[in-house]
Amino acid sequence: MINSSNEIYKVMPRNMISRRLKAIVMTFILVGLFLFLFMVPVFGSTIFEIIKRIAGEGTVVNIVQEMLVILKYPIVLLILFINIKIMYVIAPDQEIPPNTTNKGAIFTTIGWVLATEIFAFYIERFARYDLFYGSISNILILLLWVYLLSYIYVLGMVINASDYKRELE
Repeated sequence: MINSSNEIYKVMPRNMISRRLKAIVMTFILVGLFLFLFMVPVFGSTIFEIIKRIAGEGTVVNIVQEMLVILKYPIVLLILFINIKIMYVIAPDQEIPPNTTNKGAIFTTIGWVLATEIFAFYIERFARYDLFYGSISNILILLLWVYLLSYIYVLGMVINASDYKRELE
C-alpha cells in the first residue's frame, strides 16, 4: 500500500525504518478491518443465533439483536470510513491533508460494504467452488474477496490523489 500510494502521489520513498513502522501499523488496521468486515456484516446474524441458543430466549438478547439489525450498517460505515481515512492519510511518504482523502474514503467504504454484501450473496446462493476445488475452496474464496477489496482501495486512493493534485494547482 505504501509503495502504490507513493507511485500514485508521485512521492519519493523515505527511509526504511519509518516505512516498516508505518507498514506494521497499517497491517494491524487492515487486519482489524477485514476481521470486522468479515464478522459483522457477513456473520453478524449467525453469531447472534448462536448466542441466542447458548443464552436462551431472553428479552435482553432480543433487544440487542434488534438494535444490531437497525444499527449494523451505520456502525459498519462509520468504523470503515474512519479507519480507511487514517490509512489513506498515513500511507504516502509525504504528509497528505486529511480533507483531501474524504471522497476516496467514502468511495472505498461504500465499495467495500457493497462488495462484501454482493460477494456474500453470490457465495451463499450461486458459487459451488467446493465441488471443483474441494476443501481449499475457502482459501480461494477469501483471496478473491481480498483481491476485490484491494482493487476498490486503490481506486479510492486514485480519487484522493486527483483531489490532492487539484488542490495543489
